[in-house]
Amino acid sequence: MKKLLLFMGVFFLFLGGYSQSRVTFSENFDGKTHSFTSIPANAWIVDSTLSVSGKNSCWGFIPNTEGDTVILESPLYDLTSYAYAYLRFTHICKVSENDLVTVEFREDHLSSRWKKLPANTYRGSSVTYRKRQFFNDMSYDAWMYSDFDAEPNNSWWKTENFDVSQEVSYARVQFRFKIAKGSTIGSQFAYGWLIDNFELIASSNEINPPIVELMDPTVEGKVFGTGPYQIVAKTVKQTPIPLLPPVLY
Repeated sequence: MKKLLLFMGVFFLFLGGYSQSRVTFSENFDGKTHSFTSIPANAWIVDSTLSVSGKNSCWGFIPNTEGDTVILESPLYDLTSYAYAYLRFTHICKVSENDLVTVEFREDHLSSRWKKLPANTYRGSSVTYRKRQFFNDMSYDAWMYSDFDAEPNNSWWKTENFDVSQEVSYARVQFRFKIAKGSTIGSQFAYGWLIDNFELIASSNEINPPIVELMDPTVEGKVFGTGPYQIVAKTVKQTPIPLLPPVLY
């Protein structure tokens, strides 16, 4: 958690200096209404069992029949005034590698088709996405690939980042999260895919966040005591824009 908060503190401070020329679309599934659509209905549900920072997340179930899909689809976002776009979401993907889990986008015009987000847009650490543009329970050790029946807990959440500027700038665009059932019998009994804290940031300026790496000694796990605790981090910028001093929470 401290690692996540440190990254978020630097990330949002970095963006904050350009607030007049950017816009953020977000969905955390905590409000009374939600902007995303489940296809078919009830294939994805808003659930309070697990969440990142609020009360709820959105939970997608794996179809029973080979070839069937379940989709969580965003509304249309108007990025026609923005040259840069950055996508972030936090998820747990306890889905077998035999079922296909993808993140896709579509521009709003008659000939457009849904496409997987290319590997070169990915700024996360999942080897499965870098190699094959899929997520599954092999993407991270925390998702316990070797234990098919393992049930997630809140320590499993992983945040993904995509620089989608080349794909969706100056356009109206939608995103979707899709699970397609493969041919393996019984894989539909895995836990499924949970999505939380979806964010799409669009800007007239570059918005690649800096790279933040925690240095030893790190503070992890349960900590008993009031501190103070020393946090040492190395930050490297990815654009010509200078870094501002970070504020840690």
